[in-house]
Amino acid sequence: MFWKKKTETVAASGAAAAPVAEASEAKTAEQPETTAQTLPPEQTLESQIMQLTPGQAIAYQHPAIYGGGLSIVELNPNYPDKGKRYSLNTEELADGKPTGKTRQLWESDKVKDIAHWVLERDGKPFSG
Repeated sequence: MFWKKKTETVAASGAAAAPVAEASEAKTAEQPETTAQTLPPEQTLESQIMQLTPGQAIAYQHPAIYGGGLSIVELNPNYPDKGKRYSLNTEELADGKPTGKTRQLWESDKVKDIAHWVLERDGKPFSG
C-alpha cells in the first residue's frame, strides 16, 4: 500500500545495515494484548438494569449542572398490571446524602433509552 512505509536497508560505505522497523510494528510491540473485552458504559448500565430484581435499584449521581441529584432506576412494582417495566425516579441530595424526597420522572420498557438518558447527563454510580 502506498501509505505504509516499507522496510529499507541503508548501505553505508558498502556495508549493509539492519532493516528499519515500521512504525506500526513498534506500536504493537509496546502494547500488551488484552484478552478481556470491556463493555462501553451504556452497555454496562443496560446489563445492570436488566439484572434488577424487585426491590433493587440502581442510583447514579449527576453533576451540579444537571441539578446535582440522583437518578434512581428500579423495577416498577405495579408492572405488568399498570405502567411500564422500569421506572426512572429523581432524588435530591443534601450534603452528599439522599433527602428521601423522590419523584417519578418517567417509565419505560426500553432499557437502552433509560441508560442513554442517565449517561447523557454524566451520571456516575452513587455509593452513599
